[in-house]
Amino acid sequence: MRSVALFCAALVCASPALAEDKLAKYPVDAALAKGQSYHSKLDPAIKLYFAGQPTPAAKTILPADSGHKRTNAFNKPEQEACDIAFLSAAISLQQYARRTGGNAVVNITSYFKTDRLESASEYLCAAGFLMTAVGLRGTVVTLGE
Repeated sequence: MRSVALFCAALVCASPALAEDKLAKYPVDAALAKGQSYHSKLDPAIKLYFAGQPTPAAKTILPADSGHKRTNAFNKPEQEACDIAFLSAAISLQQYARRTGGNAVVNITSYFKTDRLESASEYLCAAGFLMTAVGLRGTVVTLGE
């Protein structure tokens, strides 16, 4: 009985640590490369341009925000869980662009809560014990023909 009480006390003390998110950076290209093997696929007709990448002439439509896309991180390598959440966020941006008449999303940045990363090569991921989250923001545009 005493060991059960000690286990419960240890679990209560440890649970706040398990709930905290660790911010990590992972390569955009590695995640995008998985975009055609993921169960939801990236749309090649809707181009994605990350912060700092040169973009063709475009007509701005409106800002886009994927929100925090989450995935179950339990029993997955951290980068795999982050890449899945990243792809969900990128697909969400593409779907929004299509619905609003755009054919690209430019100046994409990643964020979690108040942390933001403007990079063409890396994205920001909040990796937790059970859940992982990635948020992407950008601008929906129509690229010149």
